[in-house]
Amino acid sequence: MGLRNGSFVCDHCSSTVFAAESFQVAWAAKDSSDPHAGFSYTTQTWQEIDDGENKGCNWCDILWGEIPVWYQFRKKKEYPMPEETCKITVRFEKHDSEEDIFLRVIVEDDWPSKYEVQCDAGASCLALSCNLTKLRF
Repeated sequence: MGLRNGSFVCDHCSSTVFAAESFQVAWAAKDSSDPHAGFSYTTQTWQEIDDGENKGCNWCDILWGEIPVWYQFRKKKEYPMPEETCKITVRFEKHDSEEDIFLRVIVEDDWPSKYEVQCDAGASCLALSCNLTKLRF
């Protein structure tokens, strides 16, 4: 699992959450009244997330920050075991208008975090304002 030349996400994340169909499902959730709408998937192992984060994958970095918080709160342990995986749901939500968009990253259906989305028309990346992480597709 490495980063492609010029990419900000690893091959695994590129082929799951950032695949065109997956991203469209997450994006379409902003127009849904269903609070469970979005793209759900099972992550790679915790060890692979850790490796991806160390190699510079920005999505693995987000998961590396979110999963341990859920794990400590729900499982009362510091980190998952290296072979463990998690269910993640990704969805976009409108706040007040089409210009006020948030990204929700939901761990195991009960730990939602929220990132403000900042994007310029025609740009090939977006910025998420929790850590102002830039993701390029």
